[in-house]
Amino acid sequence: SEPFDDAAPAVGLYEIQEQSITDRGKLEGENMIGVQEAILPNAPKVKGVGAGGGFGGAAGTKKTTTSALKAQAKSHAKVLREDGVVRIDGVLSDSVADD
Repeated sequence: SEPFDDAAPAVGLYEIQEQSITDRGKLEGENMIGVQEAILPNAPKVKGVGAGGGFGGAAGTKKTTTSALKAQAKSHAKVLREDGVVRIDGVLSDSVADD
């Protein structure tokens, strides 16, 4: 192997990572040219999940049960497997989404 050359410019891992991210963004931007269709949010239709809360559900409560969350997750996973991407609105708070 060659000895370390002190005169050679040092390229750190951070710079390499930043260049890779930039290159990936350019590639994705080029791939999106001409794409006019927006990704629509996935709105899973899950039995028993709705405003009424199903049999015995308390009126007016917005608490989401564990089983309802699992059913929604299955629906999102199905779309992700089929389309390779899934849009879920309202996941991030406004302050996080704006950053």
